[in-house]
Formats: sequence, C-alpha cells, structure tokens
Amino acid sequence: MSSNTTSRSPTPRITVRVLLVGGSSLVRGHVHDILAPFHHLTSLDDANAACGWLKDRPADEPPPVLLVLTRQLQEGLDAVAVLRPHPEDAAAPVLLLVESNDPLPRSLDALPDGIVRGRVDRGDLVLRVRSLTALALARHATTLANHEAVDARLAADRFKRAVERERDTVNVLARYVSPGVLEQVQTGEVGSPPTRQPISVLFSDIRGFTDASAFSAPEDVVDLLGDYLPEVNRIVAAEGGVLDKFMGDGILAYFRATAMHPDSARRAVMAAQQLLERLEELKVNWFERGFLPVGVGVGVTSGHAILGTIGYGERLDHTVIGPTVNLAARLQGLARGGEIVIDQPTFDAVRGMVQVHEGRRATVKGFDEPVMVYTLAPLDAAGRAEA
Repeated sequence: MSSNTTSRSPTPRITVRVLLVGGSSLVRGHVHDILAPFHHLTSLDDANAACGWLKDRPADEPPPVLLVLTRQLQEGLDAVAVLRPHPEDAAAPVLLLVESNDPLPRSLDALPDGIVRGRVDRGDLVLRVRSLTALALARHATTLANHEAVDARLAADRFKRAVERERDTVNVLARYVSPGVLEQVQTGEVGSPPTRQPISVLFSDIRGFTDASAFSAPEDVVDLLGDYLPEVNRIVAAEGGVLDKFMGDGILAYFRATAMHPDSARRAVMAAQQLLERLEELKVNWFERGFLPVGVGVGVTSGHAILGTIGYGERLDHTVIGPTVNLAARLQGLARGGEIVIDQPTFDAVRGMVQVHEGRRATVKGFDEPVMVYTLAPLDAAGRAEA
C-alpha cells in the first residue's frame, strides 16, 4: 500500500556543549555522571585551556556552558576572571561549583551566571545547566540577529551610496543631454526607433549677440549666457516643452501634442512670449555691463516631425527632425529682434488667443512654395500685445 504522505527532514537540533573546567577528578567524574545523559561534555584542565577552546570555537556555533569546578571560592572567581577579561566576553554562561561554603565577597570583578557552594544536588544541577543552555541559545540568537542587522545596515548604506552616485551621475548628465535622452537612459529605452509625432517647434536666436560678443571678453560672454540659458530652460520646461539643443545663443525646443495635452502650439507660443519678456529684463543688467544685444528672434511651427534616437554607431542623439523643424529655423531667420513669427498651423491653433499682424506669404529657403506666416504683435511693458 503506497502512501501519499511526503516525509520531511527534521530540523537539525542545535547542540550546546558543556565544558567542565578544572576541579578534582572525583568531583569532575561526579558532575560528568550527572550531566552525561543530557549533554555533550568536554573536560578541560583549567581556565587557560578553556580560553583556547573558546578561541578555536566556530563562530556560527552557539557558545558552550562553562562549569568551573573549584575547591575555594576565590580561585573559582579568579578562573572566571580569566575566562571573562572583558564584559563583551560574557556570551558563554558560567556556573561556578565550589566545594567549600566560603561566604560571597561584597563585590565581584567577574560575575558568573550562577554559584553553587557545597554539596552538588543532582536535580538542581540538571535544572541549572538546562537553564544556562537556554541562555546560551538565546545569546547566540541575539548575536546572529545583531550580525544580520549590521549586515542589513551595511547593505542599506551601500545601496544608499549607489543611489547617491547614480543621482549625481544623472545630475551631471542632465546638464549635457536633453531631457528626452536622459529619460531614455533612466528607463532603459535608449536606442528606441524614432516615430512620427505631432509637434510644435520653437527656434530662437539673440540678435546682435555675435557682434556684441566680438567686443567682450569670452568670460563675459559665458557669464551672460549663464544668465540667459537657465531661464530659457525654466520657461520651456514650465510650458511642458523639451529643450533639445543649445547652439551658442540659439535654442531648439519642441512641445509634443498628446491626447492629454493637445495644445502644443499654444504652449510653444506662450514660451516664446515669455522668452522675449525675460530677455528684456536681463538686458537692463547686460546694458550696465556694456553688452548690447538687440533682442530675440523666434520662429514657431506646428506639424509632424520625427522624434527619437537618431544617429549611428556609438554616436546617438535624441532629437527631432523634419520639415517642421527646418521651417521653424527659417522663420526664426525672418524674425527681427523682439519678434515671433509663426506658420499657418500654429496661427490656426492660437487664433483668438494672441494678436498678430496681417499674414503674408514668404519665400523660405528649402521650400518650393511660399509659406503663409504671421508675426505676433509685440508686448508692451505690461505684457499686453500692442495694437
């Protein structure tokens, strides 16, 4: 008859060894006979031998119970002092068995876990050693738990340092690549094929910057860009756009049209207007420093473009390409300082939200047919479109 019962191996029992340390052969033999049916015993001549045994004991085994056998109380206490030179050496419980009934001293330098004086009672000794065995197991479990806690804390510290290193790397990387590339690096999507998407593109350039730079120290030019470009990044990001490239004093940014945020054209135009406003504020400080750029020219277009990882071999870039991008660059070239020039799809998307001058057809390099373009009315000092 077969049985479906699955046999399980019993959990191995943890054994605590009992060391008989010192004492006369008669007393040691008597104690051995009492405890041998219940415990694994090892006899050692003295406390020094016991110290050597403890030193060689495997760290993963529970500490033994030490039974120090002695005629006089003081020599037993001296043995305990040898076994426990420091408080942290108290893992192994110590029971002191003294043949005499010497009175206990008022103070003990090395305190054992128990003292039995005079005649050894069989039942009392068995109970005491059993209790000390449980104490040894409890101390062993506490030691293991402490080691695990230390290991866990060290692992947590290593993980924290790794996270901090990764965060520092990301912060440095974020200064050199576009948010799109950074997002793909973090999500493991680097190398994903580019896709055709509805998008609005913003191209801008500071008019007169090159000429003004010719009369300024390179360090001053870098400082001025350090004033302007972070503001550009802040404005574009606040409108949900992506700052794709810095090109000297020029920028390329794009605004994706999604199901949740289809108003990419409005956001791109708002960002363009804020760029002009912010530059006017910065120019006050720049004028005081002897730098006289004329203003920013901006081109904004809307349509479809290819967005994604583009490149070859080891040189890849996350960017946007296509006629919509090219047209934004051309319209930026048509804009004078302080002007925003937009194409027909962008105008259709923001009609009624902004004021524009009468549309005109412009011949644009790279396009076979003239393009209908609109120039936004400039803003006055209060941020309102001028009539």
